[in-house]
Amino acid sequence: MRMQYPQELVEKRSLFGSPLFTAWCGTKFRASVFVISVLTLAAFFAFPGGASAEAEKFVPRDKNMTVTGQLEKAAIDEKTGKVIAVEIWAESGEITEYYLVNDDDKGNELLRYAGGRVKATGLVEEDEDGNKIISVTNYTLLK
Repeated sequence: MRMQYPQELVEKRSLFGSPLFTAWCGTKFRASVFVISVLTLAAFFAFPGGASAEAEKFVPRDKNMTVTGQLEKAAIDEKTGKVIAVEIWAESGEITEYYLVNDDDKGNELLRYAGGRVKATGLVEEDEDGNKIISVTNYTLLK
């Protein structure tokens, strides 16, 4: 059985001039929106690079690495005023990467050296928010 389209839909012309495409979408406007959406998605998947690809090249995930930089306070206990978390600010040219120091034995040793320079080696992981966390296995204080 042959499908019959209403005459007003068959007479309309969509972006491509196809009455069947217009009939499938319902109106010329919907047909145009559909085509623009498809083209946008095609362009998005054709060029997935950009700034995020460059950032991924710079930071390896779940990898042992050595980070050298300034040891800065990340959190302070409001009641006692003591440093309870630190992070390493590693500069590479114009880019500064921040590595939160994991709260373990070696990481806690670094709390008293906040404000100094350090060369730390350990496992670098990235959490779901994109924060880089280093579990320090060895460190050297620098001057």
